[in-house]
Amino acid sequence: VPTVTMGRLIELDASDIEDDERHRFRAQELRVRGLRLRNEGEHAQAEVSLREAVELLRARCRRDFEDTTCQRDLSVVHNNLGGVLRAQEDLDGALSAYSRALIIRESLVEQNPDNALRQRDLFVSLFLMGDVYRAQEENVFALVAFHDARDAIEWASVLEPTYGGHRRDLAVVHMRMGTVFRKMRNLPAALSAFREGL
Repeated sequence: VPTVTMGRLIELDASDIEDDERHRFRAQELRVRGLRLRNEGEHAQAEVSLREAVELLRARCRRDFEDTTCQRDLSVVHNNLGGVLRAQEDLDGALSAYSRALIIRESLVEQNPDNALRQRDLFVSLFLMGDVYRAQEENVFALVAFHDARDAIEWASVLEPTYGGHRRDLAVVHMRMGTVFRKMRNLPAALSAFREGL
């Protein structure tokens, strides 16, 4: 199976493909384990599992830069890791993990802007970053992230007008924007955002 890596055409033999699939399966196992540990409150152990999953997926994605499934899988695990770090009150670490997911998802959206799933993925990363900025009281950064998240989910709702989940996401992000405006004592803007979220 030919693929392009670093500008060179190389041939992946059957063992390469088998290794890739094995790594992907192992990464999925580690992710599931990490989420289970997170749900059990074992955040430090969850972090270890998720970091292992990140490294496996990074190595796999480097073998084939055009594998968008691998890239999306990696972005999901980065977000999972960010959630575990936030649960440990490591807000800077969480923001770093969310930022890595965002970089991947922005690239995927650029490749296919009319894909509703990718737009929603982008929304999720921006929303999570906005929530961390809000917790850090970085209100301007939070508003920028929430604004961009709103734009992404609005476009997703245009692409999938019959899916009610997008409207729910839109309401949630308006409410978050309202809380930030209220913190900034911009009550008219807060009231407007809260109304949009109703």
